[in-house]
Amino acid sequence: MIAEMIGVATRKGTLLALIHALAWLVFAAALLALRPALAQDAPKKPIATFIAPLPPPRPAEVRESIESPRAPAIPTAPTDTSEPQPNPPPQSPPRILPPAPRARMHACGLEWQKMKETGAAADKLWFDFARICLTK
Repeated sequence: MIAEMIGVATRKGTLLALIHALAWLVFAAALLALRPALAQDAPKKPIATFIAPLPPPRPAEVRESIESPRAPAIPTAPTDTSEPQPNPPPQSPPRILPPAPRARMHACGLEWQKMKETGAAADKLWFDFARICLTK
């Protein structure tokens, strides 16, 4: 008797599970049938055309002043009538420091900083100091 009850319950449970699965399958098929397959197939929304109304016509006296505006006189700057120089003055050639390794350049920079702090570099230029320091 217990075996029959278990068999019946198992059959009812199996039948209920099959009905439940079939319901979900029908539901999923209905959703797929109602939805377009691709986004490109979806119906496009109509574009609302909007045309702005034109402004009312202007009065005649305003229209005349707009069509022919009178620009204020712009004062002109006095022009220089002197002749331009035919040749610009010659420029001095660029000053180039002697080649040195990076460590030596760093050491010279630190030495220059110390000289500036003590005031020993007051009458010297960096270029003159670096030219001497980098050749050491």
